[in-house]
Amino acid sequence: MGAVVKLINQLGLVRMTVSSAGRWRAALIAVTAGAVSALAFAPFFLTPLLLFTLPLLLWLTEAGEVEQSPGLEPDRNLIGRGAWCGWWFGFGIHTAGLYWIGNAFLVQAEAFAWLLPFAMVLLPAGLALFHAVALAVVAAVQGPPLFRVLALAAAIGVSEWLRGTIFTGFPWNVLGYALTQPIELMQFVGVVGIYGLTVLTVLVFATPLAVLARGLDPAKRETTRKAVVRIGLLTVLPLIVSWSYGAWALSQTMPANNESVRLLIVQPSINQKDKFDPQKWNRIFLDHVALTRTALAKGKSGSDTTRIVFWPEAALPFLALREQSVSDRIAAMLPNQTFLVTGLLRAEQVKGKSPKSVEVFNSAVVYDAVGKAISIYDKHHLVPFGEYLPFQEVLEAIGLEQLTRQRGGFSTGEVEGRHMSLPGLGQALMMICYEAIFPSYATSDQVRPELLINLTNDAWFGDSSGPPQHFHQSRVRAVEQGIPLLRVANNGISGAIDARGRILRDIALDGIGVIDINLPRPISPTIYSKIENSLAALMLVILFGSIIIIGCKFRTLTD
Repeated sequence: MGAVVKLINQLGLVRMTVSSAGRWRAALIAVTAGAVSALAFAPFFLTPLLLFTLPLLLWLTEAGEVEQSPGLEPDRNLIGRGAWCGWWFGFGIHTAGLYWIGNAFLVQAEAFAWLLPFAMVLLPAGLALFHAVALAVVAAVQGPPLFRVLALAAAIGVSEWLRGTIFTGFPWNVLGYALTQPIELMQFVGVVGIYGLTVLTVLVFATPLAVLARGLDPAKRETTRKAVVRIGLLTVLPLIVSWSYGAWALSQTMPANNESVRLLIVQPSINQKDKFDPQKWNRIFLDHVALTRTALAKGKSGSDTTRIVFWPEAALPFLALREQSVSDRIAAMLPNQTFLVTGLLRAEQVKGKSPKSVEVFNSAVVYDAVGKAISIYDKHHLVPFGEYLPFQEVLEAIGLEQLTRQRGGFSTGEVEGRHMSLPGLGQALMMICYEAIFPSYATSDQVRPELLINLTNDAWFGDSSGPPQHFHQSRVRAVEQGIPLLRVANNGISGAIDARGRILRDIALDGIGVIDINLPRPISPTIYSKIENSLAALMLVILFGSIIIIGCKFRTLTD
């Protein structure tokens, strides 16, 4: 026991050293903590590292006193330090977590390699502003460790929601994803959503060291007991509840698969650079056809079986709907009662303008067995700088272009169009590329879909952590909604995922192949699918309310 107390008291010295660190030493601690925190996400899931990195944020923003009364400390220097350290933490976590985006600038290195240093600095720097604001707020809330843990959870919970919502949103690697592995813990996202899970993540991992760093006096058992109770309530209990719920959910009997529908996921692994070469478009198309023909010939299907083939985003990197030969080839490839869902580029004349004025869309199209396009979804949430430029005409005029090099950028489709009716299957909900990282895109206020579909490319990013992160976040959408998901990626990771997030079949990164599987069925609507972020909002209200009540109560007692 004495050794433990000594170790804990040493932790208190670390806390004081961190809280009194100079400006640039604090920045170094913060950026390192951020970079290390990125290892809590896919594909590493070294989540216990947050036990060390999150308390550092509290200590970096402390006033430095051993004992502080709970309340607001609107000290400009302290708030500025919080913003400074928060920005460096955010810069670290996003630089380490999003390094793989740089690979996209090397696909056509002759045109975009010079932008790589700017992109790899400006994107993390911009996203880090959300952390800067959050930690400025935390720095203004001083008091006992547990009081400040509540402030940290509330501030990060709000900032992560804002990051995923405003300025088109970019909710990549929201902190709550750190608590979605193993799969038992993932199930709780079907209750509180990814933003609710973010609040729990901060409470669970920031509490232990924050409480213990206050120090323990072996002569005061009451102090030790209170520390154990606090750690138990905010760390051990949430983990037990989440794990128990997940284990129970995974033990429930799943609905039987729909044996009358077969789903074929085609992963061709086409080099992204080849898609910019018109001379290779026909070969790319024929590669998809060859894989599909072989799979259809080998597959099992009865006379009453509907088969639906899925090709990835931009599988046809040209205006395929204008090519009759494409429709003819598709008709020749598909047997009766077989349909094709494919990503392609689509053009449409702009109303009221010259025939040469067209809008180009990144689309998902459903073909029937005679090669007719019977349903279309045009991607709604486009990737900034990838599919369009902010202030498109102005930036194009000075020689800039987005990574897809589509003159004028892609046009935005109607969000309602993602609801598609697939023959034999019923309602499906389409998400193209990174639309799958937005929880709101998997929700539906129309008829509840039977299936979530994510067509994506991901060949831009090579053998990096980007595709595993994208794949994992797509899995979480299935658990949030209780609806199975198909992920159809050009070079991986493709997979069929059931309504509990279990991977039924998958094709690894850079693999070539076809998944042939019966349609999994949804489970009953989850709590999250019914009330969305209401529980997360309630959690934040409780946290902010607790902070205000504790602060006011203490002020009343001391006045």
